[in-house]
Amino acid sequence: MKLYPRYAYLFLASIGAVFSASAAELDPSLKNIAVGAPYTMEPAPSYALCTDPDDRIQLTDGKDTEGYFWTQPSTVGWANHRNVIVTLDLGSEQAIQGASVRTAAGVAGVAWPSGIRLFAAGEDKQFREVGDLLGLSAANGFPAPQPYGVHRYWTDALQTHGRYVAVVVTNQPFTFVDEIQVFAGDPAWLSEPVEGHPIADMAEHVSNSQTWDGIARRLRQDDAVIRKRALAPRVPDDVRANVVAALDAIDDANQPVPESELPDFRAVLPLNGLH
Repeated sequence: MKLYPRYAYLFLASIGAVFSASAAELDPSLKNIAVGAPYTMEPAPSYALCTDPDDRIQLTDGKDTEGYFWTQPSTVGWANHRNVIVTLDLGSEQAIQGASVRTAAGVAGVAWPSGIRLFAAGEDKQFREVGDLLGLSAANGFPAPQPYGVHRYWTDALQTHGRYVAVVVTNQPFTFVDEIQVFAGDPAWLSEPVEGHPIADMAEHVSNSQTWDGIARRLRQDDAVIRKRALAPRVPDDVRANVVAALDAIDDANQPVPESELPDFRAVLPLNGLH
């Protein structure tokens, strides 16, 4: 469906959650430019079994956790925080082709992230969203909901640049990460503008994006139901043609969810004027 192409991955994600795809191996030709990069974490790590003073360096030390993920000191963990923001400093403006986040879930009430969004900023620290890692990683397979497993969400489909890269992981009640990577891109990209508006509050932006995701998902679901009913044999040809044409017009319009709707949004049907 052409409506809300930004969220097309959600359909794939819902299938991946039930029929787990085989995870594609990380492309060995990708160069990780985040090794040793300093970073900040908001909030501070809080899961007792893996929290230690080296949390401040372990996410970019180039070492993957071995053993049961959240009981190892090489893992960084958070409890009861919906959004975790890790901001890396690459030291200078860098061309960026992709990124990865390695995590684990599947037992003990630990679920896979519901969102992973990527942001980049230059020397001015004006962050813009540059990728939805959870969606982009769909091409490389999704982990099964259960049993326990370790999975690397990654993409090499970005074309952006920045000195600072912020990774926002959304999950409840636990978030565990042992390594974040940023992959080098073509230096020619450094002269290209970064699209999008500067974001004042990343946590608020992510929360709004999740609302957009939910609205778009429901709109797609209802579009599919109406199309199926319109194609039923008992529906008169003229009615069928009118319904399908109306739905196609909505798809072609590619109408975004108005940002003005979000502050007062309530999960009451219909969700908005378009719905």
